[in-house]
Amino acid sequence: MPTSPTPGDLLVKTGAVADKLQHSYTDALDVRSISVTKTAIMNQDETAFDSEVTALGRYVEVESKGDEAKIKSAGIDIKAAAAPIGTPQRPESIKAAEGLKNGSVDLKWKAVKGARSYVVRITSTIADAGSWKQVLVVTKAAATIESLMSGSQY
Repeated sequence: MPTSPTPGDLLVKTGAVADKLQHSYTDALDVRSISVTKTAIMNQDETAFDSEVTALGRYVEVESKGDEAKIKSAGIDIKAAAAPIGTPQRPESIKAAEGLKNGSVDLKWKAVKGARSYVVRITSTIADAGSWKQVLVVTKAAATIESLMSGSQY
């Protein structure tokens, strides 16, 4: 018949497992410390690399004066010239919602391909082409117009 372990046996075994856990924890901390150090070194190397590539780019830009052959001889690719997209379309799916502040309205619309910015204009008389007033220029497909008169139509 097997005998049950004694409390002393259990304490010895628990102590051994605790020691092993402590060694594993210490090893993990050491590896983390090494990782942090190596990551810092890598970040410094990346910063130095970025600086050198930027300096090379500036040098080639100045010396080549835009000559594609000289730029290519420096090992730098020429990006394709931007093709004109024509006049951008007007934004679609414009939605207006009451703003957080009194006299404000939040606007959202579907982004227009190729648009770098949007001019936001308002009027209280749509039929009068001369009544439109520019209130904002934004770079995202959303805007908040403030200082509107509550109860007025725009």
